Amino acid sequence: MCRLNRPLELQKLKSPNPNARFDLDAQIGFLAVAAAENEMKKLQAEVKNLRKQLAKANTELREFRKAQRDLLAVVRFQNKIIKVLVMLLFIVAICFVVANN
Repeated sequence: MCRLNRPLELQKLKSPNPNARFDLDAQIGFLAVAAAENEMKKLQAEVKNLRKQLAKANTELREFRKAQRDLLAVVRFQNKIIKVLVMLLFIVAICFVVANN
């Protein structure tokens, strides 16, 4: 990781030497690297936050799917009870028809 020695860099920029243009290019390069490192740190923090959000969403989705399965099991059980009650109703109706004849 490159760190700038700002007073030294400013001295180089103010000094009338033939390498001043090179020093300016180096200063721009160092600043670009520092800006890129700063942006990379921000993006890494954002990725970390998004991973936390994704883990939370996955947990909520698992809980929702479990609740959905449980509810589906209850509905299936209720359907079986309804079928048995309908069959009992038909049996009782047939018994009344036979008894009345």
